[in-house]
Amino acid sequence: MKLIIPTILIATFASALAPLASAQGGPNCPNTIATNIPAKVQSGGPYTHCGLGIQIFGFPITLGGSKCYRYQFIYPAHQECQGATNPGTACINENSLPVGLDVCECSLLGVIGTGISVPRCTCKSGGSAGTVDDAQTITCNAQP
Repeated sequence: MKLIIPTILIATFASALAPLASAQGGPNCPNTIATNIPAKVQSGGPYTHCGLGIQIFGFPITLGGSKCYRYQFIYPAHQECQGATNPGTACINENSLPVGLDVCECSLLGVIGTGISVPRCTCKSGGSAGTVDDAQTITCNAQP
């Protein structure tokens, strides 16, 4: 009976240290971690000013207004392997995520390119503008 209690204590102590041992980086472990990249919307392409005015057969005559870029690219939140260090882990590419594309233009109250220009930029989905690689962090296997 006296031998069972120390054996249980040793087994408990060893099992508590086991997760720490598996996190040790060996010679084949790059010791890197994936870096979080937040979602973002990036405007691009030519732009017009969406001001108050008139438009005659597609030619705007407006006053002031904010910029309305032709394209908006919507990048999803993802992770990248940028070389950030973390002992016992590796950063690997996991899959690709779609980048959204919106096509934007100034609002017009009228028909056939003729009417009143409104100081408002409206966007419609234009499908996909490609992909962005997503990464993940994995634990390296313990080296004997």
